[in-house]
Amino acid sequence: MHRTRWRPQFYLISLCVLAFAISMPFIYGSISVIFVALAWIVSGDFPQKLRRLISFGAIVWILYYILHAISYAYSTDKGESAFDLQSKMSFVLLPLCIVAGDQLNGEKLEKIFLSYVLGITASAIYCMGKAVFLYRHTHNVNYFFYHTLVKGLETNAVYIAWFAILSLFMLLFFNWSKFFKGKNAIWRWLLFALQMVFFILLSSRLLIVLFFVLIIPAGYAVYFKVKKISFFKMAVAVVTIVAIAISIFFTGNPINQRYKDIEKNNFSQLFKSDYTDKTLEFNNLTIRVFVWRVALQNIKEKDLWLTGCGNGSVHDIQNKKMKDLGLSAFQKPHPETALYNMNLHNMYLQSLLMLGIPGLLCFLAIVIVPFFCFKKIENKTVFVLFQIVSALFMLQEAALQTQAGIIYFTFFSQIFWNLYYPTVKNRSKLARINSM
Repeated sequence: MHRTRWRPQFYLISLCVLAFAISMPFIYGSISVIFVALAWIVSGDFPQKLRRLISFGAIVWILYYILHAISYAYSTDKGESAFDLQSKMSFVLLPLCIVAGDQLNGEKLEKIFLSYVLGITASAIYCMGKAVFLYRHTHNVNYFFYHTLVKGLETNAVYIAWFAILSLFMLLFFNWSKFFKGKNAIWRWLLFALQMVFFILLSSRLLIVLFFVLIIPAGYAVYFKVKKISFFKMAVAVVTIVAIAISIFFTGNPINQRYKDIEKNNFSQLFKSDYTDKTLEFNNLTIRVFVWRVALQNIKEKDLWLTGCGNGSVHDIQNKKMKDLGLSAFQKPHPETALYNMNLHNMYLQSLLMLGIPGLLCFLAIVIVPFFCFKKIENKTVFVLFQIVSALFMLQEAALQTQAGIIYFTFFSQIFWNLYYPTVKNRSKLARINSM
């Protein structure tokens, strides 16, 4: 009896450890994935688990990885291709260990979500504490904002904001049945306040906008329609949210300045046929548009629609095209420019360039199909918001080209599919019983 009891607990602990480690330096996430794999092996019952692996949520991820592996054969840089395959092993390991792992339920999900919230809290305390310490010695306010704030976590501020927004949504919209109840409810709102400050200081333009756009309809659906809170409380919440938004978007502050920087664009310079002896001036938006333009030009000129260039050739063909376009930095043996070896900052376009239309379709399935499945699970609000934010976030970031994005997005995607399939199976059984 003891042997059968500790194995599921060991497996659940491994998932909680991984959830806690996601916002930490990369080494902790990598070790945690190995820990999950070890717990999966120890838990046994492989025939039953492997039957669950034959499901869309797991198969599509594994197929996406197989397309990467096939592209090794025609990649020009085998070393880069092999490194990419190694970094994306979570595409296979996490579906195997989570979708084909022990079945999760509401109680286990709550523990995983709590671990994730505490991990984000630990990262927030570390970053803001470090900023206070440095500010006291230098009086430089920049330590509180953007990439400088998260220096030491290895992941940049935009990715940490992507992690933090999910934690905020968990605190707001997850149906906490064990933690944060009764007298402990105050901790929920204290953690939310701390993480909200951290999230705003991270200064991610897209994610801050998405937070304020999504929070009101989600809050209405969860609190006003389901939990039936009073109109007065709902009005106070809306006024508070609007006041915070106004303070960010319409007052002079470093975060607002980042939005104003978007206005300083010169798109006409991005689509020239030759850049010899021309100086390009980029900001975060225009540099992305230029890289997308080069990628689409490569796809069209090299007819990469069917197979892509391979996961080890993206940097090679992008660098070569920029050199052919006459960019002065690329005429040197070692180009000193942010454009050199730059990923596409768009996961949809990155998939198309690497793997062709099959890779893009596979990635689109990963992103879009869950929207047709959310209504069949409990606590769906958090997963819906996770998927919406991630789908939009990956329009501006090639998130699955980085260790941080790979583990985070794959992990919570597989948690969703683990919850989904038992629910569908149980409903099918119930429908058959009722029809008899």
